[in-house]
Amino acid sequence: MNFKTYIIFSLLLAFLQGCSSGDDAQIQSIVDCDNCPEMVFIPAGEFMMGARPYDKNAFDWEQKLHRVVIEDGFYMGKYEVTFQQYMACVNDGGCSYSPPSSYDICKKNPFCSAFNRTEEVNVNRLPVTGINLKDAMEYVAWLSQKTGKEYLIPTEEQWEYAARGNTETIYWWGDEIGEGNALCSGCSSKVDEDMPEHVGNYAPNHFGLYDVIGNAAELVMGCYNADLNLKPNPRIVSDCDLTAERGGSWWDSWEWASLSARTIIKKTKRSEWNGFRVIRR
Repeated sequence: MNFKTYIIFSLLLAFLQGCSSGDDAQIQSIVDCDNCPEMVFIPAGEFMMGARPYDKNAFDWEQKLHRVVIEDGFYMGKYEVTFQQYMACVNDGGCSYSPPSSYDICKKNPFCSAFNRTEEVNVNRLPVTGINLKDAMEYVAWLSQKTGKEYLIPTEEQWEYAARGNTETIYWWGDEIGEGNALCSGCSSKVDEDMPEHVGNYAPNHFGLYDVIGNAAELVMGCYNADLNLKPNPRIVSDCDLTAERGGSWWDSWEWASLSARTIIKKTKRSEWNGFRVIRR
């Protein structure tokens, strides 16, 4: 798709989405159980997935701009899954791995910024980190059994569509990282970047989702596909060794935290900056 065609499509898509998006303040959420994630509804629609043609900082492995149709709406976690929510699964026997909190990891480092924070760190409100895709899948299986609803890990397509929140820019708030919009390295965040913050410390996007940029890098379902000629509809593939993480983490620089940035990771690897959020049909 050439740049002129992209501009025309983006303007038309923005107009159509603007007519149906409604006021951010009217976004409503649901919670299916105690310690279940708070969910907001993501409507069906379409968007241009991939790096913007004018993004000079996009990496070669970011997807070429292409149209994606999300045929069915879904609910998505308003926040990244928290340590408290994940540990409820561990304590109930649904999740086999019990990770340390990011605060406990940070305290082992004498130079950790947590020692200099004036506000109290509530471990339960931190995103769960240090988990892999298998751990995340155990969690959604437990949620599904507990609630009788179908919980899943989002695909890359579902994640980027929801994270963009009806925007066509490099970040959901615009084309520049700005100041105080997210927690990542070089993002002019409120605190140092030695550990994640409590979920919800920064403004939400237009779908009502918090921390889609920075804080914890979010694992997605599917095979990592370096082929730039992808089919236009979401795919759900789970029989491969590699997947992607999206949105960047508190540790990543702002170039790695754009809406199109993607990092390859083994599905079995537990990384201290990995977290996730869930969707529900």
